[in-house]
Amino acid sequence: MELDQIKGVFETSDFALADKMIRDGWVLLSVFKRDNGYPGEPYEKAYYCLGATSTDADPSKYENPPSPYAKFFDRT
Repeated sequence: MELDQIKGVFETSDFALADKMIRDGWVLLSVFKRDNGYPGEPYEKAYYCLGATSTDADPSKYENPPSPYAKFFDRT
């Protein structure tokens, strides 16, 4: 797969959600960790970046209620 086939990008820290999306045809683009803690209290969390090859892909259908930590970036 070429990156120019990706029509939208979704980011989440929920590994179960990422796994479900991958099983539904989303593509895992990257995994990275981010510091989420307060200064002096580091707390690293893994994030999953997933790509959709269809403009019809709707990441909001996977979350009920939608997570404030998830972001969707439209690349069309």
